[in-house]
Amino acid sequence: MNDKAASLLGMARRAGKLEAGFERCATAVKSGKAKLVIVCADISDKTKKEMNFLCTKHNVPLTQIPFTLSQLSAAIGFKAGICAVCEQGFANRLTEYFGG
Repeated sequence: MNDKAASLLGMARRAGKLEAGFERCATAVKSGKAKLVIVCADISDKTKKEMNFLCTKHNVPLTQIPFTLSQLSAAIGFKAGICAVCEQGFANRLTEYFGG
């Protein structure tokens, strides 16, 4: 697990620039707030497929990260396997850490 990436995810959450959970992420993507969507390594194929469809439709990059659900949840302080980053600076840094 990349500690710097985990710290950055936590920082984005505390700054109010991260939405967590499928419904909140879907809303952020549809409204244009989301700059990047990340999904954990062990998320269900159905959830990943649905979010990928939404992200493609609204031109938002989606990346799968090597964190498990429990690791991602620990990093953001909220149980979720999917997050939408709603600030371009955080999105750029996370893309550097995880690829994109």
